[in-house]
Amino acid sequence: MKQRFLTILRKILGIQQMQWELSGQIDQARKEILSEPRRKELWEHVLHETASGVSTTKYTDCDIIVSLISYSQRMQEAALAIESIMEQTMKANRIVLWIAHEDYKHIPQSLKRLQARGLEIMECDDLRSFKKLVPSLKQFPEEVIITIDDDVFYNQDILERLISAYLKEPEVIHCSKAYRIEVSKDGEILPYSGWGLASQKDFNKRFF
Repeated sequence: MKQRFLTILRKILGIQQMQWELSGQIDQARKEILSEPRRKELWEHVLHETASGVSTTKYTDCDIIVSLISYSQRMQEAALAIESIMEQTMKANRIVLWIAHEDYKHIPQSLKRLQARGLEIMECDDLRSFKKLVPSLKQFPEEVIITIDDDVFYNQDILERLISAYLKEPEVIHCSKAYRIEVSKDGEILPYSGWGLASQKDFNKRFF
């Protein structure tokens, strides 16, 4: 469907080579349209739900901690991602949102509402995307850490699947999606945009 659309668009615009960025924009637009009902549902829950979004149940001998980051321009969206994690079939023991010191004063009311249901907001140095993992590894060295993105609405069983996989193989790093780190003929690592999705059957050390 997408390929057919791109072909028609090329003919209309007289463009022989369509940039990959346009394809990505189309995917993003489709994703936003399909997620709109879920977005509205999550907003309703953020505004009106009062039940705890974390669990006191111990699945193993350590806590299950969900760790994520956000910044001032995306904190409202982060509230929806966190709400989707609070509605899981197996809830985390803790949900920690890391915010750079300079962004801490921009915390919106939506995130403050989630604090009443178990969200913990912590300050840290601005390590960019590494903020979601490095501070948690330092703060909770003995716990199980699950990192998530602040702009994704998660299926309600994502934590259950990850936790169940961990309980079966605690020595393995588990994920819901991974990419192959692609390299050139000269052995140079290619840009992230050129990496492909990985699968279990082609597991190797170049997964990210």
